[in-house]
Amino acid sequence: MCLPARVNEALQWFGQARKNERLAHAYLVVGSPHGDARRFVEQVLPLLLCETDARAGAACGVCSACRRVRERRHQDVIQIEPQGKSCTIPVEILRNLQHQFGQTALSGGRKIAVIWGAERLGAEAANAFLKTLEEPPPGSIFFLITPAPASVLETVRSRCQRMALSEPEIAQVPDAWQPYLDAIMDGLEPNDDKDKAAWEGLAAAHRFLALCKTIRKQIEDTEENQAGENDDQDAVTARVAARFAEQRAAALQALQLWYRDIMLAHCGADPSLFRYGERQDTVRQIAGRLGLTGIINKIAILERLHRNLESNIPDGVVVHTAFAELTAGGNYLNS
Repeated sequence: MCLPARVNEALQWFGQARKNERLAHAYLVVGSPHGDARRFVEQVLPLLLCETDARAGAACGVCSACRRVRERRHQDVIQIEPQGKSCTIPVEILRNLQHQFGQTALSGGRKIAVIWGAERLGAEAANAFLKTLEEPPPGSIFFLITPAPASVLETVRSRCQRMALSEPEIAQVPDAWQPYLDAIMDGLEPNDDKDKAAWEGLAAAHRFLALCKTIRKQIEDTEENQAGENDDQDAVTARVAARFAEQRAAALQALQLWYRDIMLAHCGADPSLFRYGERQDTVRQIAGRLGLTGIINKIAILERLHRNLESNIPDGVVVHTAFAELTAGGNYLNS
Protein backbone atom coordinates (compact mmCIF):
# COMPACT_ATOMS: atom_id res chain seq x y z
CA MET A 1 0.00 0.00 0.00
CA CYS A 2 1.33 3.42 -1.01
CA LEU A 3 0.97 5.80 1.92
CA PRO A 4 1.67 9.56 2.16
CA ALA A 5 5.18 10.39 3.35
CA ARG A 6 4.06 11.79 6.71
CA VAL A 7 1.95 8.72 7.45
CA ASN A 8 4.91 6.47 6.65
CA GLU A 9 7.18 8.55 8.89
CA ALA A 10 4.66 8.39 11.74
CA LEU A 11 4.34 4.61 11.42
CA GLN A 12 8.11 4.15 11.41
CA TRP A 13 8.35 6.30 14.52
CA PHE A 14 5.66 4.26 16.28
CA GLY A 15 7.36 1.02 15.33
CA GLN A 16 10.60 2.19 16.88
CA ALA A 17 8.83 3.66 19.92
CA ARG A 18 7.04 0.36 20.46
CA LYS A 19 10.30 -1.55 20.24
CA ASN A 20 11.96 0.83 22.73
CA GLU A 21 8.86 1.00 24.96
CA ARG A 22 8.74 4.79 24.69
CA LEU A 23 5.11 5.32 23.71
CA ALA A 24 3.10 8.23 25.07
CA HIS A 25 -0.37 7.64 26.46
CA ALA A 26 -2.24 10.16 24.28
CA TYR A 27 -1.78 11.54 20.77
CA LEU A 28 -3.63 14.36 19.03
CA VAL A 29 -3.57 13.26 15.40
CA VAL A 30 -4.15 16.18 13.04
CA GLY A 31 -5.48 15.07 9.69
CA SER A 32 -8.58 14.28 7.69
CA PRO A 33 -10.69 11.49 9.22
CA HIS A 34 -11.47 10.45 5.65
CA GLY A 35 -7.89 10.62 4.42
CA ASP A 36 -4.47 10.55 6.06
CA ALA A 37 -5.74 10.06 9.61
CA ARG A 38 -7.91 7.10 8.55
CA ARG A 39 -4.97 5.46 6.77
CA PHE A 40 -2.74 6.08 9.77
CA VAL A 41 -5.18 4.47 12.24
CA GLU A 42 -5.70 1.46 9.96
CA GLN A 43 -1.94 0.85 10.02
CA VAL A 44 -0.96 1.88 13.55
CA LEU A 45 -3.49 -0.30 15.40
CA PRO A 46 -2.09 -3.62 14.16
CA LEU A 47 1.41 -2.23 14.59
CA LEU A 48 0.79 -1.59 18.30
CA LEU A 49 -1.14 -4.79 18.96
CA CYS A 50 0.74 -7.24 16.73
CA GLU A 51 1.78 -10.36 18.63
CA THR A 52 5.25 -10.40 17.08
CA ASP A 53 8.14 -7.92 17.36
CA ALA A 54 9.87 -9.34 14.30
CA ARG A 55 9.95 -6.09 12.35
CA ALA A 56 10.05 -2.61 13.83
CA GLY A 57 7.75 -0.32 11.93
CA ALA A 58 5.43 -2.98 10.51
CA ALA A 59 2.86 -5.44 11.79
CA CYS A 60 3.05 -9.05 10.68
CA GLY A 61 -0.50 -8.93 9.32
CA VAL A 62 -1.16 -12.64 9.96
CA CYS A 63 -1.27 -13.11 13.73
CA SER A 64 -4.57 -13.31 15.60
CA ALA A 65 -4.32 -9.70 16.85
CA CYS A 66 -3.64 -8.28 13.37
CA ARG A 67 -6.59 -10.19 11.92
CA ARG A 68 -8.96 -9.04 14.66
CA VAL A 69 -7.89 -5.41 14.21
CA ARG A 70 -8.39 -5.64 10.45
CA GLU A 71 -11.87 -7.08 10.98
CA ARG A 72 -12.65 -4.41 13.62
CA ARG A 73 -13.36 -6.97 16.32
CA HIS A 74 -10.33 -6.63 18.57
CA GLN A 75 -11.66 -6.62 22.12
CA ASP A 76 -9.11 -4.07 23.37
CA VAL A 77 -9.74 -1.44 20.68
CA ILE A 78 -12.57 1.03 21.22
CA GLN A 79 -13.49 3.44 18.42
CA ILE A 80 -15.76 6.41 19.17
CA GLU A 81 -17.45 8.64 16.61
CA PRO A 82 -19.71 11.70 16.92
CA GLN A 83 -23.34 10.70 17.23
CA GLY A 84 -26.82 11.95 16.42
CA LYS A 85 -28.04 14.96 14.50
CA SER A 86 -25.88 17.24 16.64
CA CYS A 87 -22.80 15.25 15.57
CA THR A 88 -21.26 15.41 19.06
CA ILE A 89 -19.65 12.94 21.44
CA PRO A 90 -21.92 12.65 24.50
CA VAL A 91 -20.46 12.67 28.00
CA GLU A 92 -22.02 9.25 28.65
CA ILE A 93 -19.82 7.72 25.96
CA LEU A 94 -16.69 9.11 27.65
CA ARG A 95 -17.78 7.87 31.06
CA ASN A 96 -18.33 4.41 29.61
CA LEU A 97 -14.86 4.62 28.05
CA GLN A 98 -13.39 5.44 31.47
CA HIS A 99 -15.10 2.39 32.93
CA GLN A 100 -13.81 0.12 30.16
CA PHE A 101 -10.26 1.41 30.50
CA GLY A 102 -10.40 0.78 34.23
CA GLN A 103 -10.52 -2.93 33.44
CA THR A 104 -7.58 -5.13 32.47
CA ALA A 105 -6.98 -5.63 28.75
CA LEU A 106 -8.59 -8.91 27.69
CA SER A 107 -5.57 -9.78 25.55
CA GLY A 108 -3.21 -8.99 28.41
CA GLY A 109 -1.54 -6.18 26.46
CA ARG A 110 -2.58 -2.67 25.51
CA LYS A 111 -5.99 -1.04 25.44
CA ILE A 112 -6.42 1.55 22.69
CA ALA A 113 -9.14 4.15 22.13
CA VAL A 114 -9.60 6.05 18.89
CA ILE A 115 -11.77 9.16 19.23
CA TRP A 116 -12.81 10.36 15.78
CA GLY A 117 -13.77 14.03 15.58
CA ALA A 118 -12.13 15.09 18.85
CA GLU A 119 -13.23 18.66 18.12
CA ARG A 120 -16.77 17.36 18.68
CA LEU A 121 -16.10 16.76 22.36
CA GLY A 122 -18.25 19.22 24.26
CA ALA A 123 -16.94 20.89 27.40
CA GLU A 124 -18.71 18.42 29.69
CA ALA A 125 -17.47 15.37 27.78
CA ALA A 126 -13.94 16.78 27.50
CA ASN A 127 -13.80 17.55 31.21
CA ALA A 128 -15.01 14.03 32.02
CA PHE A 129 -12.22 12.69 29.80
CA LEU A 130 -9.52 14.80 31.47
CA LYS A 131 -9.24 12.56 34.51
CA THR A 132 -8.42 9.60 32.27
CA LEU A 133 -5.81 11.66 30.39
CA GLU A 134 -4.28 12.91 33.63
CA GLU A 135 -4.16 9.45 35.23
CA PRO A 136 -4.09 7.00 32.32
CA PRO A 137 -4.38 3.31 33.20
CA PRO A 138 -1.17 1.35 32.53
CA GLY A 139 -0.89 0.16 28.94
CA SER A 140 -3.53 2.54 27.61
CA ILE A 141 -3.14 4.64 24.46
CA PHE A 142 -5.57 7.28 23.20
CA PHE A 143 -5.69 8.63 19.66
CA LEU A 144 -7.72 11.83 19.31
CA ILE A 145 -8.36 12.44 15.61
CA THR A 146 -9.20 15.91 14.35
CA PRO A 147 -8.75 18.06 11.25
CA ALA A 148 -9.24 21.16 13.44
CA PRO A 149 -6.93 21.03 16.49
CA ALA A 150 -7.72 24.61 17.50
CA SER A 151 -11.30 23.50 18.15
CA VAL A 152 -10.21 20.87 20.70
CA LEU A 153 -10.38 22.06 24.32
CA GLU A 154 -6.97 23.43 25.35
CA THR A 155 -6.88 21.35 28.54
CA VAL A 156 -7.24 18.23 26.37
CA ARG A 157 -4.71 19.35 23.73
CA SER A 158 -2.07 20.12 26.34
CA ARG A 159 -2.17 16.53 27.62
CA CYS A 160 -1.60 14.96 24.21
CA GLN A 161 1.44 14.61 22.01
CA ARG A 162 0.62 16.30 18.73
CA MET A 163 1.16 14.49 15.45
CA ALA A 164 0.43 16.38 12.20
CA LEU A 165 -0.10 14.03 9.28
CA SER A 166 -0.72 16.69 6.66
CA GLU A 167 -0.06 20.34 6.07
CA PRO A 168 -3.08 22.64 6.18
CA GLU A 169 -4.31 22.84 2.62
CA ILE A 170 -6.67 24.95 0.58
CA ALA A 171 -9.77 22.91 -0.07
CA GLN A 172 -10.55 22.22 -3.72
CA VAL A 173 -14.24 22.85 -4.23
CA PRO A 174 -16.18 20.67 -6.70
CA ASP A 175 -17.05 22.24 -10.04
CA ALA A 176 -20.75 21.87 -9.19
CA TRP A 177 -20.33 24.41 -6.36
CA GLN A 178 -18.77 27.11 -8.50
CA PRO A 179 -22.00 28.62 -9.94
CA TYR A 180 -23.29 29.10 -6.38
CA LEU A 181 -20.01 30.64 -5.23
CA ASP A 182 -19.77 32.90 -8.28
CA ALA A 183 -23.30 34.19 -7.66
CA ILE A 184 -22.54 34.78 -3.98
CA MET A 185 -19.32 36.67 -4.73
CA ASP A 186 -21.11 38.76 -7.36
CA GLY A 187 -23.44 39.98 -4.62
CA LEU A 188 -20.85 40.57 -1.93
CA GLU A 189 -19.71 44.03 -2.99
CA PRO A 190 -20.57 46.31 -0.04
CA ASN A 191 -23.20 48.93 -0.79
CA ASP A 192 -23.81 52.28 0.90
CA ASP A 193 -27.49 52.13 -0.11
CA LYS A 194 -28.90 50.37 2.95
CA ASP A 195 -32.00 49.01 1.20
CA LYS A 196 -30.02 47.65 -1.74
CA ALA A 197 -27.38 46.20 0.60
CA ALA A 198 -30.11 44.44 2.60
CA TRP A 199 -31.58 42.84 -0.54
CA GLU A 200 -28.15 41.75 -1.79
CA GLY A 201 -27.31 40.28 1.61
CA LEU A 202 -30.59 38.37 1.65
CA ALA A 203 -29.97 37.02 -1.85
CA ALA A 204 -26.40 35.97 -1.01
CA ALA A 205 -27.63 34.23 2.16
CA HIS A 206 -30.27 32.32 0.18
CA ARG A 207 -27.64 31.22 -2.34
CA PHE A 208 -25.31 30.01 0.40
CA LEU A 209 -28.14 28.07 2.10
CA ALA A 210 -29.08 26.56 -1.27
CA LEU A 211 -25.48 25.44 -1.73
CA CYS A 212 -25.53 23.90 1.75
CA LYS A 213 -28.75 22.05 0.91
CA THR A 214 -27.15 20.67 -2.27
CA ILE A 215 -24.04 19.57 -0.37
CA ARG A 216 -26.06 17.77 2.32
CA LYS A 217 -28.24 16.00 -0.25
CA GLN A 218 -25.17 14.72 -2.10
CA ILE A 219 -23.66 13.41 1.13
CA GLU A 220 -26.91 11.75 2.21
CA ASP A 221 -27.23 10.02 -1.16
CA THR A 222 -23.63 8.80 -0.98
CA GLU A 223 -24.04 7.46 2.56
CA GLU A 224 -27.32 5.76 1.66
CA ASN A 225 -25.67 3.98 -1.27
CA GLN A 226 -22.68 2.89 0.83
CA ALA A 227 -24.51 1.91 4.02
CA GLY A 228 -24.71 -1.78 4.82
CA GLU A 229 -27.74 -3.63 6.15
CA ASN A 230 -26.30 -3.71 9.66
CA ASP A 231 -25.15 -0.11 9.81
CA ASP A 232 -26.54 1.74 12.82
CA GLN A 233 -28.74 4.64 11.68
CA ASP A 234 -27.36 6.97 14.36
CA ALA A 235 -23.83 6.29 13.12
CA VAL A 236 -24.88 7.00 9.52
CA THR A 237 -26.58 10.24 10.61
CA ALA A 238 -23.44 11.26 12.49
CA ARG A 239 -21.24 10.53 9.46
CA VAL A 240 -23.51 12.68 7.29
CA ALA A 241 -23.35 15.52 9.82
CA ALA A 242 -19.55 15.28 10.07
CA ARG A 243 -19.01 15.22 6.30
CA PHE A 244 -21.48 18.07 5.85
CA ALA A 245 -19.69 20.22 8.44
CA GLU A 246 -16.39 19.50 6.67
CA GLN A 247 -17.68 20.45 3.22
CA ARG A 248 -19.59 23.49 4.46
CA ALA A 249 -16.31 24.70 5.98
CA ALA A 250 -14.68 24.22 2.55
CA ALA A 251 -17.37 26.42 0.98
CA LEU A 252 -16.74 29.10 3.60
CA GLN A 253 -13.02 28.83 2.98
CA ALA A 254 -13.64 29.51 -0.71
CA LEU A 255 -15.36 32.77 0.29
CA GLN A 256 -12.56 33.63 2.72
CA LEU A 257 -10.11 33.23 -0.16
CA TRP A 258 -12.13 35.85 -2.04
CA TYR A 259 -11.42 38.32 0.76
CA ARG A 260 -7.81 37.11 0.90
CA ASP A 261 -7.52 38.21 -2.74
CA ILE A 262 -8.98 41.59 -1.77
CA MET A 263 -6.40 41.86 1.02
CA LEU A 264 -3.59 41.00 -1.41
CA ALA A 265 -4.87 43.63 -3.86
CA HIS A 266 -4.91 46.22 -1.07
CA CYS A 267 -1.24 45.36 -0.34
CA GLY A 268 -0.31 45.71 -4.03
CA ALA A 269 0.39 42.00 -4.59
CA ASP A 270 0.81 40.54 -8.06
CA PRO A 271 -2.48 39.13 -9.45
CA SER A 272 -0.72 35.79 -10.06
CA LEU A 273 -1.11 35.24 -6.30
CA PHE A 274 -4.90 35.63 -6.43
CA ARG A 275 -7.11 32.55 -6.07
CA TYR A 276 -9.69 34.22 -8.30
CA GLY A 277 -7.41 35.86 -10.84
CA GLU A 278 -10.21 36.25 -13.37
CA ARG A 279 -11.90 38.66 -10.94
CA GLN A 280 -8.88 40.89 -10.38
CA ASP A 281 -10.57 44.09 -11.61
CA THR A 282 -13.46 43.65 -9.18
CA VAL A 283 -11.03 42.63 -6.43
CA ARG A 284 -9.00 45.84 -6.85
CA GLN A 285 -12.13 47.97 -6.91
CA ILE A 286 -13.46 46.48 -3.65
CA ALA A 287 -10.00 46.67 -2.03
CA GLY A 288 -9.84 50.38 -2.79
CA ARG A 289 -13.27 51.03 -1.30
CA LEU A 290 -13.03 48.87 1.83
CA GLY A 291 -9.57 49.71 3.09
CA LEU A 292 -7.50 47.44 5.33
CA THR A 293 -9.72 47.63 8.41
CA GLY A 294 -12.84 46.97 6.35
CA ILE A 295 -11.27 43.90 4.72
CA ILE A 296 -10.22 42.52 8.11
CA ASN A 297 -13.75 43.09 9.40
CA LYS A 298 -15.25 41.10 6.51
CA ILE A 299 -12.85 38.19 7.09
CA ALA A 300 -13.76 38.27 10.78
CA ILE A 301 -17.47 38.06 9.86
CA LEU A 302 -16.86 34.83 7.91
CA GLU A 303 -14.79 33.39 10.75
CA ARG A 304 -17.60 34.20 13.19
CA LEU A 305 -20.12 32.63 10.80
CA HIS A 306 -18.05 29.44 10.79
CA ARG A 307 -18.03 29.31 14.60
CA ASN A 308 -21.74 30.08 14.88
CA LEU A 309 -22.64 27.35 12.40
CA GLU A 310 -20.92 24.89 14.75
CA SER A 311 -23.15 26.04 17.61
CA ASN A 312 -26.82 25.36 18.31
CA ILE A 313 -28.01 28.60 16.69
CA PRO A 314 -30.31 27.90 13.68
CA ASP A 315 -28.34 28.02 10.42
CA GLY A 316 -30.76 30.43 8.77
CA VAL A 317 -30.34 33.01 11.52
CA VAL A 318 -26.53 33.07 11.52
CA VAL A 319 -26.24 32.94 7.73
CA HIS A 320 -28.68 35.81 7.13
CA THR A 321 -27.02 37.90 9.84
CA ALA A 322 -23.53 37.31 8.46
CA PHE A 323 -24.37 38.09 4.84
CA ALA A 324 -26.25 41.23 5.86
CA GLU A 325 -23.02 42.37 7.55
CA LEU A 326 -20.91 41.39 4.54
CA THR A 327 -22.94 43.51 2.12
CA ALA A 328 -23.39 46.47 4.47
CA GLY A 329 -21.36 49.55 3.61
CA GLY A 330 -20.65 50.63 7.16
CA ASN A 331 -17.16 49.15 7.27
CA TYR A 332 -15.70 51.42 4.59
CA LEU A 333 -12.51 52.93 5.96
CA ASN A 334 -9.65 54.71 4.24
CA SER A 335 -6.82 52.75 5.87
